[in-house]
Amino acid sequence: MEAAESSPVAATEASVRIRKFLSKDNFQRAYVQYNAIMLMRILADNPGKSFTRNLDSKFVTTVKELLRDGRDMSVQQILRETLDNFENDKANDETLTGLREMWKKERAKLTKIGHNRTGAVRIIGSEREIPVLTHHQR
Repeated sequence: MEAAESSPVAATEASVRIRKFLSKDNFQRAYVQYNAIMLMRILADNPGKSFTRNLDSKFVTTVKELLRDGRDMSVQQILRETLDNFENDKANDETLTGLREMWKKERAKLTKIGHNRTGAVRIIGSEREIPVLTHHQR
């Protein structure tokens, strides 16, 4: 983390590694994805833009795939909370525009099909929710 604060090269490398940790290759290792999201949150605050300017289209695509296909509820929750934070608290950070725009579209799709923040599916016209089970719960 300290290296990312002082070196643009280190911030770039951190973003590449975090993207890899968030990828489909780690869907079975939720703790790796969870930790990567926490690290992304921390680095978005400090060093801030020297880190977030490296969140390119590949990074946005990887996050979108995790939102759509990830099955671990704790990862889904922390990812959605992080994206909400980026939308609300970092609205003036233009380096996060790609992530915020993607999140706005994906959240609208999730709302349309009835997913709530926890990933459960709400049956339209009903108070019932059906939890989406992780691979380990099946």
